[in-house]
Amino acid sequence: MGLFDNDIIPLETFRKAQRVAALAVFATHKPRIFESGANAEGGQIGTYVAGSKDKRKRNRGGEVVILSFTEQMKRDYQPNTTGEVGFGFSNQFNFDKATWNETRYKALIFALTDAEEEIYIKVLSAKLGFK
Repeated sequence: MGLFDNDIIPLETFRKAQRVAALAVFATHKPRIFESGANAEGGQIGTYVAGSKDKRKRNRGGEVVILSFTEQMKRDYQPNTTGEVGFGFSNQFNFDKATWNETRYKALIFALTDAEEEIYIKVLSAKLGFK
């Protein structure tokens, strides 16, 4: 017998619980990246060099990199609705920009923070009836 045998936890029940937990994480995960400019390791995604052409006025006039200059990436970054549970982009262009930014700023941006992982585990455990 395994965890997903029908008499223990039906696979569909487990997948629904995963989706609920992922949505709970997404409520903090997306603003962390696109509003606060924080990476998954607890620091800032990056900073603009003073006088740099990269410094964006729409970026609140600050020096901290926030990946929402055009809002296109932010709008496109969503939870998966089918298949594996997770978050992603619906078009290749935004995925490529995300990958480029992680390389450019040498930062894990789209990975979960420890706190986000903890939210996921707590919500998933609660939905499955574990303490």
